[in-house]
Amino acid sequence: MSLPLAISLPPLEDVTAREIPVGPEWQYEPKWDGFKCRVFRDGDRILIESKSAEQYPDLINAIRRLKPSRFVADGNIIFNGSRPVALLLSDLLVDDRGRSLVGKILAERRCRLEQFARECLNSSIIRLSPATPDPDIARGWLATMHLEGIVAKRRDLP
Repeated sequence: MSLPLAISLPPLEDVTAREIPVGPEWQYEPKWDGFKCRVFRDGDRILIESKSAEQYPDLINAIRRLKPSRFVADGNIIFNGSRPVALLLSDLLVDDRGRSLVGKILAERRCRLEQFARECLNSSIIRLSPATPDPDIARGWLATMHLEGIVAKRRDLP
């Protein structure tokens, strides 16, 4: 059975704003200095789509070692020089059973991503990117982490 999402579904790009929107409907995530990407795994077929057309062997091997043989996730590839050192997952679009989560609201997808991370991520290279509904925590990340900014997403929308 193939994935319920087409390969070549590029990751969404961020839109710049001067202010962090505030309210209970918002979730905040770090905007990492790296490449946004989408990871497709369907059995032995693994594809990382990003601005760079490169396929990173270290990341591919780490994905291959993960327990689930089927999923689609959004994330960011973080580099040290020209070498990728981490893949930080920020959204789950197809779960480990091959079910599409695209129509679900972000709050539900984030919950499923956190469950996926607890059950399936056993790699120091592939990790869960943090998220918070608290804008003060998000602002604190700017002071304590090497970030390009903060990403605000509506928790109540698909």
